[in-house]
Amino acid sequence: MNDGSQRAEVMQIAEIFRGKVVDVTKRSLIVEVTGTTDKIAAFENMVRPFGLIEMMRTGEIAISRGRGET
Repeated sequence: MNDGSQRAEVMQIAEIFRGKVVDVTKRSLIVEVTGTTDKIAAFENMVRPFGLIEMMRTGEIAISRGRGET
């Protein structure tokens, strides 16, 4: 990412995809995006021209809510 206008544009794209900027440095952003495979692919296609360095996909996860009956 070369300048502030590119950073702002990536942040706007992240907002459109309901992504969350979780870290910012002078040269990079880390964005958390959740959703369907198609949504993630669309986000990737939008930000790749800005210099996508690394991408991690975790797949589906499940988290229990509250305590189970005992």
